[in-house]
Amino acid sequence: MKIPIVLLLSTLALGQRTYTTNFPLSEKPISESGNWLNGKTDGLDWSNINTVPGLAVGTEGSVVPYSDSTAVVKGPWGADQTVQGTAYVATPFISCSQELELRLRTTLTPHSITGYEVSYSSAYGSVIIVRWDGPIGAGHFDVLNMAQATVKNGDVMKATMIGSLITAYKNGVKVLTASDSKFVSGSPGIGVNLTYNPGCTAAESLRYGFTNFTAVDNGAVQMPSPPTGLTGIAH
Repeated sequence: MKIPIVLLLSTLALGQRTYTTNFPLSEKPISESGNWLNGKTDGLDWSNINTVPGLAVGTEGSVVPYSDSTAVVKGPWGADQTVQGTAYVATPFISCSQELELRLRTTLTPHSITGYEVSYSSAYGSVIIVRWDGPIGAGHFDVLNMAQATVKNGDVMKATMIGSLITAYKNGVKVLTASDSKFVSGSPGIGVNLTYNPGCTAAESLRYGFTNFTAVDNGAVQMPSPPTGLTGIAH
């Protein structure tokens, strides 16, 4: 019997690790056979990422500032990382100041998240690169750079971190860069945020998220195509 699950590839001979999924399961929070850490379950102060078949969504819906829904892939990762995901934004669009976030070199432990976020807005027209420094709240993160870019349904978001250089792409076009060398290790992952508008609740979270996700380490140049129809597991 085939069990719908992610495709997980570790190509040790090439010194490369790849994780790719189209979120085939219904999970609260995302686990995919224990491969993910979550912002509430493991970090305690943030929010979890949930999945329904074909979609990963946030669970925030709260007035707690900066309690972004966050999930990162467990295990050892090389410092040079590429992450990619496809945006889902429902029609008609309801603005809740949504952000879809790609995570780089992220370490998630109780009461602490460190690492880098590349955040794409589906509401107010910006992409930002942020360093997270540990505890939740204002004063514990730094915006490293920002530019104008609005993510819409079906847009492909990609972020790379090679050495100290972080680069953000939208549909294959470079839109922003920043440089930072504070964190040299950690995991790739995703995040979702809507705390800028307390009037928006968790019910709105099903209206936007990620339809797939791929992470590659050790500075791989070529990203795989977005995954479709995964039905097995390989190693």
